Amino acid sequence: MSKFRSFSRIASCSAHGCLRYYAGTATAIFTLSGERSMNFRTFGAAGLIWLVGAMGTTAFGEIQLKDNSEIVGTWRLESVAPALDKPKIEENRIWEFKPDGTIVTSGYNRHFKTHDRHEWSYRIVDGKIVADDPGRPGKTIDYVVYEKTPDQMILKGGIEGFYFFKKQ
Repeated sequence: MSKFRSFSRIASCSAHGCLRYYAGTATAIFTLSGERSMNFRTFGAAGLIWLVGAMGTTAFGEIQLKDNSEIVGTWRLESVAPALDKPKIEENRIWEFKPDGTIVTSGYNRHFKTHDRHEWSYRIVDGKIVADDPGRPGKTIDYVVYEKTPDQMILKGGIEGFYFFKKQ
């Protein structure tokens, strides 16, 4: 004789079927209408997957820009990181967002190991910064303002992941 006992009881019935509790899980039994038995765990898993997917597309902490006046000015890029919880890589570059839709970056470029200056255009689309990708005509790079105070800003996106700025 097995030491495990199965616990089963009918919780409720209607014209469409019965709900049975079996070993702690709810199971719908659609015997009265001739349909197959369906397990509520299936619906629970599908609901959980939908919920996680819906929350995954929700951007907690992201700030929707109304226009470029919220970012116009000179910002010093202090560091970058692939994620907020990853180590930061020190930077020392200047990004200037001009009111005419131009970004000017200058300073030491750690990728090319030299000082350089680049200029390209940007615009605000659906609350995000959409910038031309220098050296790749027709391509853009999207940035979202992840966090902003009057003297600090974190951008999310681009090539590096997260960009940590201080207002100049």
